Amino acid sequence: MDITKGFSPTRQYTSITPREVHELMATGCDCTLLDVRTPDEYEQYHIAGSVSLPDYELIAGNIPLKKTSPVVVYCQSGARSYTACLRLLRLGFCKVYDMGAITRWPYGFE
Repeated sequence: MDITKGFSPTRQYTSITPREVHELMATGCDCTLLDVRTPDEYEQYHIAGSVSLPDYELIAGNIPLKKTSPVVVYCQSGARSYTACLRLLRLGFCKVYDMGAITRWPYGFE
């Protein structure tokens, strides 16, 4: 899967399955796996290699990521990842993927 293709100038995010994310990670993709849950939720368990950046940090605009790099977003149920994707697009990120709920991830946690 080439995650650099398929983006329109209207800046829409793309849904991505856990399997696709797992395959990307296995190939050494230069993308950021972004966990937008709270720090406490992240501490309990998270996907290996993910970065914790709570959704309220996104609202404040505190995003230490390159806007041109692919970002895959997940949360607990899918609601926060959806709004985080929209926020990232409004802030100028152009390659945004929504994996939705971490509960869909069958590959184990840290």
